[in-house]
Amino acid sequence: MITVTATTRDQDHGGKPMMLQLRTGNRMAALTVVLAGVLTACGTHTASAPPPSPAATTTSADPEASAKAAVLQVYRDMWDAEDRAYATGQMNADVQKYATDKALTDIKLTVIYYQDYGSVMKGEPVLSPRVTTIQTKTDPYTATITDCVDSSHYIEVNAKTGKPVPVTGGSHRHVVTSTARTVGGVWMILSSVIDRKRTC
Repeated sequence: MITVTATTRDQDHGGKPMMLQLRTGNRMAALTVVLAGVLTACGTHTASAPPPSPAATTTSADPEASAKAAVLQVYRDMWDAEDRAYATGQMNADVQKYATDKALTDIKLTVIYYQDYGSVMKGEPVLSPRVTTIQTKTDPYTATITDCVDSSHYIEVNAKTGKPVPVTGGSHRHVVTSTARTVGGVWMILSSVIDRKRTC
């Protein structure tokens, strides 16, 4: 999900040609605080609940919570589909369910890269995405996802031997910024860009 093309392999993302792809989502849910009144008995068998104190009032839910959850779900689904493509060196139809535009192009190019080098990816990256901006007032809806991708256990290996492909050194944790929008009412990932100067 990345638009950074590189001609050399680098350990930052398992030797990918830095078109790091996306994947979309950790499922987010709106946090609901449930308050239970404390029943008190005043010398009888009848109990009544005292009025809640100001500190115990229910926090209003995030009005964008469901939209953010949907965006993150698509983001994680994209990464899952992408992982399967890189693990086999073959594109799969699931990728197109979640990625479009530049994101889809970058994933296809990365699969071609693995085919050319006779390698695949082993393991999986660790994601920590969050929606940093979202707009749901006008159609199409749009959103930005900021992630810290840890590729420590996501390595490029020779497809035939399973041996790790030699790579250069570098950090395994980088900031990845992705954009999303609704297409026909469905969230899709448009792009995903790695900032190779920022670790996380």
